[in-house]
Amino acid sequence: MPPDYLRCLIASTMVLLFVNARAIAGNEIQCGNLRSEGQYGPFDYRVASIDKKQLVEGAHFTREVEQLIRGKNSGDPAGDLDYTLRAFPNHPRALNSLMQWGFRKKTDQPSGTRWPIWCYFDRAVRFQPDDAQVKMLYAIYLGRKGKPREAAIQLEEAQPFVGDSANLHYNMGLVYLDVGDFEKSLYHAHQAYSLGFPLEGLKNRLKRSGKWREAVPAPKPVDPPTVSPNVPASMEPATPPQE
Repeated sequence: MPPDYLRCLIASTMVLLFVNARAIAGNEIQCGNLRSEGQYGPFDYRVASIDKKQLVEGAHFTREVEQLIRGKNSGDPAGDLDYTLRAFPNHPRALNSLMQWGFRKKTDQPSGTRWPIWCYFDRAVRFQPDDAQVKMLYAIYLGRKGKPREAAIQLEEAQPFVGDSANLHYNMGLVYLDVGDFEKSLYHAHQAYSLGFPLEGLKNRLKRSGKWREAVPAPKPVDPPTVSPNVPASMEPATPPQE
């Protein structure tokens, strides 16, 4: 029999796996299966061929659709964005356009879409969990919806895939500021600005909150002193005799 602590660890792991599996299954019910009969795709937008992209974007994701001017196949762009995101669930520009359209229309599910906007982000994350750009967009959406804790989770999950990104650190700083974790917000602000992020909105917000401190510069390495060897006189080269 395994020790008690090991049995507890195994039991806890099984519970977490069960809860996660139920959550995924629940999201599939709410947000649809990624692979439906007769559907074109889904394809990973990052590695899809140019032909596949041109086929979908030429018919559904035109400049007018992306800029939310008009739809290609209907009066508004939502239906075309829905088709694009079913073919390419992690299409970042289409996700951004759908998010902006929802905010413009002040609705979580614009007319012409099959699911609420959060579902399109959920589908993208389920489809390609290593797509950091999707997670960052989802975090922006959650932040604007007043869910900074959920936004922080998405940013933290994105970090291993992007490393030291100034943009990621800046957004993490904003999210942690909204949550009220000022130390983490300040840390990510320092990281973002050290990497050259140009906007000072985060810094200004921290200043207004009375939480801004300049980063402490790392100490400069000190060169070891140059030691001139003391050469005994007896070891100095002898002067050659003059002839």
